[in-house]
Amino acid sequence: MADKRNSVKIFQNKAVFSAVTGFTRPSANIKTGDMLQVTILSPSISPKDAKHSGGDSEYCGGENNPCPMHEVCYVLEFQMPEQVWRAVHADKPELIPTSPKAIRLGAYGDPAFLPLPLLAELTKGKNFTGYTNQWRYGIDTAYSQYCMASVTSLADRSKAKTLGYRTYRALRKNEAPAKGEVMCPYYTSGGAVQCVDCRLCSGLSSGAKDIVAPISGNKKGKVPQ
Repeated sequence: MADKRNSVKIFQNKAVFSAVTGFTRPSANIKTGDMLQVTILSPSISPKDAKHSGGDSEYCGGENNPCPMHEVCYVLEFQMPEQVWRAVHADKPELIPTSPKAIRLGAYGDPAFLPLPLLAELTKGKNFTGYTNQWRYGIDTAYSQYCMASVTSLADRSKAKTLGYRTYRALRKNEAPAKGEVMCPYYTSGGAVQCVDCRLCSGLSSGAKDIVAPISGNKKGKVPQ
């Protein structure tokens, strides 16, 4: 039964599959809090093997649609993504189990590689967060309803704004928010405000200002120019 397992595969096509994790064990991510975590992975190659072979192009972006954060991604592919892949990659997709938890789109992989109707189903009646780097490559701007445009510079931000997105900008050392931006409340509150309750990074479903934050995790401070 799906409600007895922590990770459940909910979608698959020829290029990718998606799983939701966190049904039986709370997330240990201190920034997000206890949210369900959506991963997008390959049906045929593990994230550990895919990272350095180009096999992650179908869910992170490849030669023609690269993610600028690919080489400095703070998610270690051989940890959580590898565990989820091993747990469910051979499973058949199931209906999304019912859960009252908030949901994080794209804990690994870009949500823009999933169909819009699936994102609508995943987020219906829930607090959620979502980010995409694929806004640069002509994707349906309806993804802006669910995802912040991940940007690495003010020029980047300006381009995303012309497409109708709210933005989430990774700050370089000693950089401050620009006009129309606010610092992520997790950092201004000393960790008291977590993503699970905040809702500011929920695309156009929130009317808040754009968000900025220092890059976190194992690549802290390394933002591409």
